[in-house]
Amino acid sequence: VGIVTYNEAPKVHAYLNSFQDRTEAQQFIKLLPYRGGGSNTGAALRFTLESVFKGRGKRKDVQKVAIVVTDSKSQDSVKEAVAELHRFPVRVFAIGVNEKTPDLYDMASYPINSHVFAVDNFMQLKPLRKIMQKSICTFLFPACYQKDEADIIFLIDDSDNIDSSDLSDTKKFITNFLGEFRDRLDHIRIGLVKYSNLAQLKFDRMALSDVSKALNDVNHEGGRTNTGRALTFMERYFKKVPYSQGSTYLIVITAGESEDSVTRPAEKIRAQGVMVFAVGVKRSNKAQLIISARCEAAASREKCPRLWWCFRMVILTTMWKSQPMSSEHLALIYLL
Repeated sequence: VGIVTYNEAPKVHAYLNSFQDRTEAQQFIKLLPYRGGGSNTGAALRFTLESVFKGRGKRKDVQKVAIVVTDSKSQDSVKEAVAELHRFPVRVFAIGVNEKTPDLYDMASYPINSHVFAVDNFMQLKPLRKIMQKSICTFLFPACYQKDEADIIFLIDDSDNIDSSDLSDTKKFITNFLGEFRDRLDHIRIGLVKYSNLAQLKFDRMALSDVSKALNDVNHEGGRTNTGRALTFMERYFKKVPYSQGSTYLIVITAGESEDSVTRPAEKIRAQGVMVFAVGVKRSNKAQLIISARCEAAASREKCPRLWWCFRMVILTTMWKSQPMSSEHLALIYLL
């Protein structure tokens, strides 16, 4: 374990071979003085790479982790310094106190939403410890945690492309799809956002057993088909609200061609490590679905003329079981 503090200039307090055991490190940390001053995070990152990871106590063939704790935006650029860390390679976790600055996302390793954490004050760092331990263990030693943990978020079209009966079928599809996970109730959390002109969060990270009742309160309102704006809402939301340390799935169900661009927001969501499934019905645009989900799996409505929601459920759940972690981490169902 190495320790570096910084303000305008960084200072190394402990190298990777300074402590003999955990107790010695913990006692030393209690004596660290507060220094105050500015916040040159970029210089501190570069210094840590050269003086600690490449310095005393360095070891070959050992995975390296940097945990950056900051409470303000850096006064210098972090991008070049963190790029050097990533190339070394060092896995970077970023913790923001009081403020979730863009620097956190510039510093964090991929997938970003699993490497960025935010707390309101320094007192909240203590309960964050277990989450951090689990996250680090998951990436460095995948066998540490084998639970089927997942957050499944549905983004559903509620525009004028559908009517109340279509929404009812969509809710049936969601209920039947989630029925496949009834044996994993403790480890699956569900959210739902519907969209037309704007996106509306209807419920979030809900236990599987409570979803059926919550779906009853989702009603059709209509409006324009702004899928791009809805994806932008989800991209910002995934940044703002940390999801589980397992997998995060976004299932987009749309019934018409988007009136705005989906390309950029879809790319930003995938960059956060979210696995995207795109389901198109009625007048949806195939090209836009492919952009959203980036996969070539397809099905024709001819195979299921009126029971489209049931057929989609069967297809999706079959794909989920057979390829839960494919190389693309994405899938597409398109019904003409």
